[in-house]
Amino acid sequence: MVGRGIVVLGIYFLVVACGFAQPQPPAIEWQRRYGGTRDDNCTSLLPTVDGAYLMCGSIYILGDSPTYDDFCIIKADVDGDSMWCRHYGTDGLEACWAARETLDGGYILAGDQWSDNTIGFDFMILKTNAQGDCLWSRTYGNWDHDLCHDVQPTRDGGYFLVGESSDEETNVGVGWLLKTDAGGDSVWSRAYRMASGMNNDRFAGIRPTSDGNYILAGTTMINNDSHFWLIKINDIGDTLWTKTYGRPNTTICRGVRQTTDQGYLLYGWHAVGNRRWDFFVAKTDSVGYLEWSKTYGREDSEEDCYAACQTSDGGFILVGQARFPDTYFADGWIVRTNADGDSLWSMRIDNGVGHDHFNDILQVSDGGFVLGGHSDIWQDSIIQEQAQMWLVKLAPEMSAGDALHPRSIYLLSAYPNPFNSATQIAFTVPVTQRVSLQLYDVLGREVAVLLDEIKTAGAHRVSFDGSGLASGVYFCRMEAGKEARMQKIVLIR
Repeated sequence: MVGRGIVVLGIYFLVVACGFAQPQPPAIEWQRRYGGTRDDNCTSLLPTVDGAYLMCGSIYILGDSPTYDDFCIIKADVDGDSMWCRHYGTDGLEACWAARETLDGGYILAGDQWSDNTIGFDFMILKTNAQGDCLWSRTYGNWDHDLCHDVQPTRDGGYFLVGESSDEETNVGVGWLLKTDAGGDSVWSRAYRMASGMNNDRFAGIRPTSDGNYILAGTTMINNDSHFWLIKINDIGDTLWTKTYGRPNTTICRGVRQTTDQGYLLYGWHAVGNRRWDFFVAKTDSVGYLEWSKTYGREDSEEDCYAACQTSDGGFILVGQARFPDTYFADGWIVRTNADGDSLWSMRIDNGVGHDHFNDILQVSDGGFVLGGHSDIWQDSIIQEQAQMWLVKLAPEMSAGDALHPRSIYLLSAYPNPFNSATQIAFTVPVTQRVSLQLYDVLGREVAVLLDEIKTAGAHRVSFDGSGLASGVYFCRMEAGKEARMQKIVLIR
């Protein structure tokens, strides 16, 4: 049985290594803007089971007195047309920085809240059902300024919130992790600080790992330089190991993703001069040892990476902004790499003279990408069009010399993944052909046949109910014609 497992995994790595022909920058299929007050911003982008998109973030509410920011969700259909909008908040300031789907099909939004009744900012989370109706919200304070940057549902139905906490008088900054139960009541919290750090630590992201633990990523100061900071913890917050990565000068982490080889990808920016910085990415193995790190940038702008995802061929796509130092205006910027971090293409997208940036990205069932962010247009230092949420759909990448047809077959990332009992597996085929989807355990044993039938050219989706299987790591293998693809999925109970 062990031998079969080695064969299956070998096929997966062969697919990644052989890959596709060199991809070309994709075309923009459409772009939409939503809202239209002042500070509307999409910070998280979530797919829905009906093929739509949820843009989660903040919206500026213009009232008689006062004006304020609220948490916001806008649902858009597959063509980007708005279906509904919800906003949630108080007379204070609420800024949403992260959102996730919950085990019951609803959503959890996380960010910061400030009001006249508080000294500084507090963590805030808000729970909705699948239709966007607010079920409850909570705030949590530690020191003077508590800024929440990410949220992660836990296996017991509760939530982890991560960010930073600082005392204005002592100027002490720590990475802060807070655990809640399913109703949002605080269970415990922990502050984390590097022993060799300089009291300026903070977390930017948290993700579950395939072995039932969690990974925290952020920034720490060491010898006057800031570095990427990675900590693996168990479900009660105990540190299993910690690592730092960086180069001389400033390096700021914006988030982390686990990769299909069970390693980790950290992303953010690195200063390369007094007035310039580039996208910076560090790839590690499963125990945090650095495999490679890369910077991506241009001489005429400052690049800051806000989000990343792994693509169906094992490479990566990075998104954020490219800012022009002389004008302080920015364009949305995208960098596509292979599995080793080598740049394949990059592109800028903008709406004219103004501030444009991307905060999140999804690869969708047709092999293309959907990006969410913020866009506004300025002229003579005055906003000419109001700042809005921004959604952009990119077509599938094309092979070199092939501008009409998508490349080969795609097996898109299952969603959700990890999943509690059910998930959706999306794939595309360029021509009508027989397609099979089999599920294997880590020993290479076939445990389920999800599909074995003729499929027409285009995008397809298969639902999988894993309620009869044990928790653990599984591999979904797709065969279409003479080609095969494989991806890892994680079942958690």
